[in-house]
Amino acid sequence: MSSVLLQEKLFNRNFILLCTCQLASGISFYMLMPVFPLYLTLEMGASTAVAGGVVSLYALAALLARPFSGPLVDGFQRKPLLVLSAFLLALAGCGYALTSVLVVFAMSRFMHGITFSISGTSLSTVAIDNIPPTKLGTGIGLFGMIVSLSLALGPMVGLLLMDVSYMAAYWGAVSFAVVAAILTMLVRAPRREIPPRKGKLFSPSDLFVRENLLPSLIFMMTIYTYGVTTNFVSLLAHERGMSEISGLFFLFFAGGLVLCRLYCGVLIDKGYMVGVIICGKLLVAGSLAVLILFGFSPVPFLGGAMGMGLGYGMCMPAYQTMMINLAPKEKRGTASSCYLLAMDLGVGISTLSGGMLAQMTSLSTTYAFGGALCVVSLILFLVRGLPLARRAASAHRH
Repeated sequence: MSSVLLQEKLFNRNFILLCTCQLASGISFYMLMPVFPLYLTLEMGASTAVAGGVVSLYALAALLARPFSGPLVDGFQRKPLLVLSAFLLALAGCGYALTSVLVVFAMSRFMHGITFSISGTSLSTVAIDNIPPTKLGTGIGLFGMIVSLSLALGPMVGLLLMDVSYMAAYWGAVSFAVVAAILTMLVRAPRREIPPRKGKLFSPSDLFVRENLLPSLIFMMTIYTYGVTTNFVSLLAHERGMSEISGLFFLFFAGGLVLCRLYCGVLIDKGYMVGVIICGKLLVAGSLAVLILFGFSPVPFLGGAMGMGLGYGMCMPAYQTMMINLAPKEKRGTASSCYLLAMDLGVGISTLSGGMLAQMTSLSTTYAFGGALCVVSLILFLVRGLPLARRAASAHRH
């Protein structure tokens, strides 16, 4: 094993480089989210429905690519795939600036989703490889905080550049992606021994880690309201006459998410993984109750946002650490993709079903359903998931 992996220093050269890569890559991707709808409708003349379909193509592409991205990372040397996927991500982003044809634009969006999925899995896996085993929870929490930071900063940067021109936003995104790709070339990744493959490139067992199936299902149920919140909370604020503070909701939500990631990783490293997960779920469910029952004025509305952020800031790194520890070391990439796929599915299902449920009933009912699902996930975790969590916590300490 490399000396990099044996040292107990979390902020080693590789980890800092990879965090910087993730920040630049994330900003590159997320800065275009608020730009696309305006560009497609105002510049390309697409309808709102068509614009929404084109924008969502990345989610479909990422969902299709995610099960294969883990085996790709595990089946090849880490660094070549890391560098190649980063440069392909930058190349896919060029398509937006080089075409004015809607079909070609949609194809670029689809390719962008595939490359973002593979690059993201590769980045997170190499980052985990460079976290000392005794500080895995802390490292995952910090790396996840970088992801949250890019999600918060990206749209702001995109809107600022869009004030100059749409092309400034597109080429700005490509520039961030190129910076990330160049930085991946500086990462040191030792060569790994990879068992020779027999027969097919991928077998069904390569696409998942069996021990991660139940934690993935429970995590999907927990993350349901995360998707509902990111997509529909502005409508809930409007419905309750608080449209002017819907932006503050995201600020408080992100604040709780980032704040919790700073310290809960330390608790995971000290062996409190089970307690962190239980407290996180209770915080999410309790915050949803406050939001639904009392969120008709700014204080409880924003308090619910902060509580939800804190709850998810506990659950996300704890579940990711659990899945990594339950997987063999040679399948860390597959374990990372299992976690990311569970998140993609949870957010995707909540976006689709949440909109339908809100249309048939109300937004409050949709949030109540998400809260009930979180409680069910807690019960399922206590009844069936506890042995796996304890095993993962034990493996983490040793």
